[in-house]
Amino acid sequence: MSPTNNSENEKGAQNLTAPSTHPGAPSNRSRRRLAQAGLTTPVIMTLFSRPVWGQVACGSLTGSKIESKGIDCFIGCTPGFWRNHAEFWVRATGIMPDTLFGDSEFGGDANCLNNDPFPNSTLLQVVSGRGSLNGTLISDCAFGSNTRPCEGALRLLGFHAVAAWLTALTVEKNLVGLPTPVSFPIASGDVVSLTCAAIASRSRSVWVNQAKEFATANEIGCEQLELALGLNPFN
Repeated sequence: MSPTNNSENEKGAQNLTAPSTHPGAPSNRSRRRLAQAGLTTPVIMTLFSRPVWGQVACGSLTGSKIESKGIDCFIGCTPGFWRNHAEFWVRATGIMPDTLFGDSEFGGDANCLNNDPFPNSTLLQVVSGRGSLNGTLISDCAFGSNTRPCEGALRLLGFHAVAAWLTALTVEKNLVGLPTPVSFPIASGDVVSLTCAAIASRSRSVWVNQAKEFATANEIGCEQLELALGLNPFN
């Protein structure tokens, strides 16, 4: 993608950087962010509604990749949800929050193995927008001496990627008794491969655009998982 899109991508990164303060809730603010982002994704999303107090209708998506799964019930949980509920990681996914990014499935992908984007950083740090960054990746990405846009884009990709991966694992393993059929739009293995391919590009615009795609899925709505975990999504 050409450098002429840099200002647009920086604006998109700013809109998506802050984790949600209300875990997984499809607030009007979330709806506006998605509408304004103009995201290019393989699906068209309709956020779920709440027809009756205490009941949750699943998200519905259409598109060739989704329809081929034969599933019409989707969830998506934001980075804020996973950051604020680290105590549920093992129960929902079997993954420890203090697992290093490089020791997770991300580190097993050749593109990430050779370009660890978050050296010595835990998954919890990455999904919180913190942790160390690979200086070589940042230098290769940066135009001139200003590295901040590339640093922000890599953190943005990391926190949306980890959130997407955790949600995908949650529905694939279904350790918490989610209703069936329920799914996440992107398989956990695809989250890993898409993330690591984007990282290997060393392109800020590629990092931001991949983060936007994950963000679309992450903001479908997390009520089904919250209910399965014994949380009250309507607070």
